Amino acid sequence: MASSSSASASLTQAKHHVFLSFRGEDTRNTFLSHLYEALKGKGIGAYADFKELPRGEEISSALLEAIEKSMISVIVFSQKYATSSWCLDELSKIMECRDSRGQLVVPIFYHVNPSDIRKLKGSFEEAFVDHERNRIDKVKGWRLALTKAAGLSGWHIAGDKPEPTVIEDIVKDIVNKLDRLSKGDCKTTLAQAIYDEVRGQFESYYFLADVREKLETPVANAITLRDQLLSQLLNQHGLHIGTPRMPFLIKDRLRRKKVLLVLDDVNDWDQLEKLEISHDHFGSGSRIIITSRNKQVLINGSVDETYKAKGLGYNDSIKLFSLHAFKQNGLVDDYKDVSNKFLEYAKGVPLALKVLGSTVCEKNKAYWESALNKLKQHSDPKIHDVLKISFDGLEDVEKKIFLDIAIFFKGCGRDSVTKILDGCYNGTAGWAITNLVDKCLLDDTKENKLGMHDLLQEMGRIIISSESRWAEECSRLWNSDDVCKVLKKGKGTKSVEGILLDLSQINNEVQLHPRAFARMPNLRIIKFYDPTFSGKGGMLVPSHKGLKSLPDELRYFHWENCMLKSIPSNFSPKNLVELRLSGRNFELLWNGDQNLENLRVLDLSDCKNLIRIPSLSASKNIEQLKISGCESLVELPSMVHLTSLCFSLLGYGLKNLKKFPELPQHIEELTLTCTAIEEIPESIGFLHQLVRLDMSGGRIHNLPSTTIQLHALREISLQSCPNITNFPIVPENIELLVLGYTPIKEVPSSISRLKNLTSFNMYGCTRLKSVPTSICKLKSLVSLGLCGCSNLECFPEILETKRLKYLGLSKTAITELFSTIFRFVPLKVLNLSGSDIVEIPKSIKQLSNLQYLYLSDCGNLESLPELPPCLHFLVAGNCRSLKRVSQWEHAHFMEAGTFLLSGNSEFVFNNCFNLDGDAVNNIVANAQLIAQCTAQVFAMKSSEVAANNFYRYSNGFLSCFPGSKIPKTFKNRSKNSSITVKLGPACSSKRFLGFLLCIVVNFKGPHKFKHFGGSCQYLLTTERLDRLDRDPLELTHHWNWNAPFCPSFDSNHVILFGSGFGREINESINNHFDEASIEFYVTAQDFDSNIEHIIVQKCGVNVLYEDAVRSNDKEVSVDAFLRIPKSSWNVKIMDVSSVSLSPVERVFREILARDLHPFATYYMLLLLPQQFQIVKRNLIKPSNSLKGPSGTTEMQFHFMGCSHASATLGFIKDVFLCCAKDWVGLVAMFVPIGAMLPVGNYRVKAMDFDSNIEHIKVQKCWVNVLYVDAVRSYDKEVESCRNYRSDFEEAVNPTIETLESSCHANLSFTKMKRRDVMLP
Repeated sequence: MASSSSASASLTQAKHHVFLSFRGEDTRNTFLSHLYEALKGKGIGAYADFKELPRGEEISSALLEAIEKSMISVIVFSQKYATSSWCLDELSKIMECRDSRGQLVVPIFYHVNPSDIRKLKGSFEEAFVDHERNRIDKVKGWRLALTKAAGLSGWHIAGDKPEPTVIEDIVKDIVNKLDRLSKGDCKTTLAQAIYDEVRGQFESYYFLADVREKLETPVANAITLRDQLLSQLLNQHGLHIGTPRMPFLIKDRLRRKKVLLVLDDVNDWDQLEKLEISHDHFGSGSRIIITSRNKQVLINGSVDETYKAKGLGYNDSIKLFSLHAFKQNGLVDDYKDVSNKFLEYAKGVPLALKVLGSTVCEKNKAYWESALNKLKQHSDPKIHDVLKISFDGLEDVEKKIFLDIAIFFKGCGRDSVTKILDGCYNGTAGWAITNLVDKCLLDDTKENKLGMHDLLQEMGRIIISSESRWAEECSRLWNSDDVCKVLKKGKGTKSVEGILLDLSQINNEVQLHPRAFARMPNLRIIKFYDPTFSGKGGMLVPSHKGLKSLPDELRYFHWENCMLKSIPSNFSPKNLVELRLSGRNFELLWNGDQNLENLRVLDLSDCKNLIRIPSLSASKNIEQLKISGCESLVELPSMVHLTSLCFSLLGYGLKNLKKFPELPQHIEELTLTCTAIEEIPESIGFLHQLVRLDMSGGRIHNLPSTTIQLHALREISLQSCPNITNFPIVPENIELLVLGYTPIKEVPSSISRLKNLTSFNMYGCTRLKSVPTSICKLKSLVSLGLCGCSNLECFPEILETKRLKYLGLSKTAITELFSTIFRFVPLKVLNLSGSDIVEIPKSIKQLSNLQYLYLSDCGNLESLPELPPCLHFLVAGNCRSLKRVSQWEHAHFMEAGTFLLSGNSEFVFNNCFNLDGDAVNNIVANAQLIAQCTAQVFAMKSSEVAANNFYRYSNGFLSCFPGSKIPKTFKNRSKNSSITVKLGPACSSKRFLGFLLCIVVNFKGPHKFKHFGGSCQYLLTTERLDRLDRDPLELTHHWNWNAPFCPSFDSNHVILFGSGFGREINESINNHFDEASIEFYVTAQDFDSNIEHIIVQKCGVNVLYEDAVRSNDKEVSVDAFLRIPKSSWNVKIMDVSSVSLSPVERVFREILARDLHPFATYYMLLLLPQQFQIVKRNLIKPSNSLKGPSGTTEMQFHFMGCSHASATLGFIKDVFLCCAKDWVGLVAMFVPIGAMLPVGNYRVKAMDFDSNIEHIKVQKCWVNVLYVDAVRSYDKEVESCRNYRSDFEEAVNPTIETLESSCHANLSFTKMKRRDVMLP
């Protein structure tokens, strides 16, 4: 029980350091009162109300608010703690605040064992027996809270230490935790947290803070600090050594102690030497934790492990900021938006969060906004001063490189920046950048880019701004106003070393002064760029006099949308490392040869008027040449000598390039698209390392014969080359070949020699009439694209291509496919859209991996067979001859398993106006099947779904077909756009999982949309009086189609979609909602505007329940166990692992629950065709300790080649069967303990009328052990079984009758029997 510490304080405004939860009867006048006073003595605001709560009274809202507004909650578990419902309510609220707000929780186990609390033993078990009678609605939550709290690290008081001593330690711990909450440094905060958590495991411990600051004084103070440290570790007050060397006796004493030592903010390893700290000075199990701003300090000290402290996460940032801004753990509602802007600025840095929160504390909103605006201009000086400590410790070259990166290269590639700055600082950039990373002033990201915290970047800007009150006299310029002013008026100075201009920040043209750069001779870096890539920003325009000069000191010259026609003629590029220019006006770099020995990157992308590139003979170090979009470029300079050139040359859209370039032999990737090159020289055969060749859209006539020598070549693309009429010469090791939209007429049979070909595309080859049968020998083929080959009339059997996953045959003249085509193929995508196909082979059902089937605009298609169960997308729109659609098998869908959880599915039949009644019914039945199976899989795998954070078991599925009526299978229907449905009673076992929804949309004429979609909004409410305090739950489900996949609709259509909420409903609803009100909306947009007149005309809803899947009365016991279609004996047992118990085991549990003979054996024998397959986990789960003769997990009895037989199975006798050839007998048994016989293994014996039959044997077996208490825990399932009010024999009879009537053989089935067995 908890109570108030200050009656005068307004509880709604109270802010507390600590909330105390306790059972007054146990501790009010003893331990708790002493702890409370000790906290008060340290100035800790503790909330503890010593009033006694009347029995049965609910916990007050004020008390719950006090918990929310406390920084730490202390729970004092005692013997009678759990007898108080108020204590348990407090506990639940505390754990809720811990999970949602990150509140610290400190458990104290006062003469109780934490294990007893976790396992509900002793007094805690007794308390919950009473609660289960009176407060069953809260018991589950209380149990969970107790388990979590008892698992936390805390204090165990068992009487082995004096209570005052323990209380003193507890108060110290709480003070440290509170102090840690307001600490300002990530490293220090983390070290303090570790120290607080584990120090109790050591004999001595000490936290030495601010080592750097304390040792930046004369050496004598270092000795004093060391003696102070030793005094604490050796528990010897006033220890004074006074000499630099530590005496042997002191060292020996230290080696005998297990010590925890934290040294905070060490910036030089010499500091540790002054303190005489090393590995071997302390006893076994000791730990030394060192925090430093410089990683190299730790490396030099040979530490065992290093950890880089990270910024606080969002929730922790909220808490720390709120503690200083609002004096509470959470944000104030009215200030949430502006608070988030401060959090964004601080980026998780504790110091910044603390300073900013304190700055705006108790200020109005206008002040907050003003403070934010100020931060955009200048950072807070307190933050700046702390961060600058690291900067001040850098060498001069490190400082310069840090400032360059802060202004120009944050987020750029490390290697590129290193080379640029090496050119500025005599090759020292690599060393300096490594040091800056070690000192945490730079981050080296996974992508090898240089990152920098925003606050550090802001610090760099402040340092530069402090160089002069005049921008033009500062070393680096980045403010757009300052830069434009300097460039317009030519007012630069020799102080300027770099200029950055974000073009997106200027709105119009800025005219450059002709001598804009003349007064900046030391300018090393120019970067005029648009980070948005929008092209909508302003631009720098030279005056009519042009630009007279550029500084020769330039290392990095980057100018996007450059309006110059050429670089000033007096510019010497000898120091340039990177030159990046783009712009429609640029025509010429420079005349004559230039000294370009330092040039690494030449990027001239999108210089549309650039006619030629000067000789690169003096550019032996060039690594990248980028020329894409240079439409006017006629030829490229020789590059044979460029041994440093990277392995790829990419040039897209070079439509005037007429000559194939001379390339270095090491080139690996060559892309020259849309060129005027007509012939590739034979010399390409010398490019022995060439891997990828793309000459798409060009004028070449063929590849030279030397191409076959390119053994490294793996990819060739000659797409849209109108002069290629014959199949090109390609090497045998090619893996990807793209010949789409070429006038090739024939694929040679020799294509079979391409053994490694994985992707072959000839889409749009309208002259192609056939594909050779030799294509079947391409065993590596994964993707085959023949879409748009409008004269292709037949397609060969694919017998050897066993890796094919994509087959594109859309817009071909193919009318049929061989039925054997799908036998061995693992297809995932089959595209037949717009083809002349008349019938889909029934063997398509064998494509167990097929996920996408496209059949739209197949005008001759008349029927669809049963499709594979893993299909995600079926698009059959505008198939105007389509009449028949098959219904899918439930069993096959369940075999598909968790694919149902993986996302959206669509089954589209828009504008299929010739569908017959059965087809429409089957489409609806298939939709119901998908929804029900999805719910079934979710029910089976709900724990797995929760573990993977799937908030919805599926984003749903979509299906549509022409029509104006809601199908009759929908139990709830409405003639408008809204409907209200009743849910299962809250007191029942039904837990609903989602909805199957149906709407009729009135399109009022033909429409082709850019976007068409809709939403349904749910309002879930309760009618029960005891639940009226529960807020309604509002949920929304969206669905849509977007171009180019948006169907067209020529008339009214029925649209079906599923909507499941999985864990969201599971946790939020908790079985207490009784009614769902659903409103449907549609939105549509054509290619010009929104369309308003399309409406939902009718709607229907089916509710999906978990136990409708798990039990469903006789449906599960019979139909779900053995679904036998009347038309076929090619059957499977359904994968019933989706239900909580397999049907056979359910029946056996029912038998065990009934008052039956304790020594009776019950068994069931079913006889099925041999092609009958048993799905693993179908009946009884395997046991690792019990294995059958084959060591597998299934049991089958084969009766082959006999006209009559009898079987003896252990103790089961006189089972007579009439068996046809090639049939399988499946036996399931329930054996009570009283009927156990000493039989070592399973045996089967068969006899015909003449002799024994020896070849029949037990092939596989498995066992599950059934326990009485396990059955009691399945009381709901047992109750469901009892409600059958019939024996299993009556339940299974319909199945037996179906089997007997469906089979032509003379068969008899032994039904479930009770047989008395004599004990030995």
